[in-house]
Amino acid sequence: MSGSQTIEKDGILLGAAVPHEMGCQFIAVDARVADMDQSIWPSMEYARSSVLQFFRAGRIANRRLQQVAAAAALPGCRAARAVGAIDDRAHGGDA
Repeated sequence: MSGSQTIEKDGILLGAAVPHEMGCQFIAVDARVADMDQSIWPSMEYARSSVLQFFRAGRIANRRLQQVAAAAALPGCRAARAVGAIDDRAHGGDA
């Protein structure tokens, strides 16, 4: 399609920005940016920067969740005790 631009990050194809009567439309091809699929943006550059920011934010959040989960798995870790207490309360136990 004439005027369309692919949006990639580190060799990962996230989607494409295609011309639209209101500016451009983002078509997602990667599940990590699927929430932005079919979104309308005022310009190609605005769409590109927004998609890349969304992708980075998701990767950072996922990395933090993995770090918390790894820390909670350590024996004697305060996070592990806190997670256990929350889990106990959620299932009717006393913490």
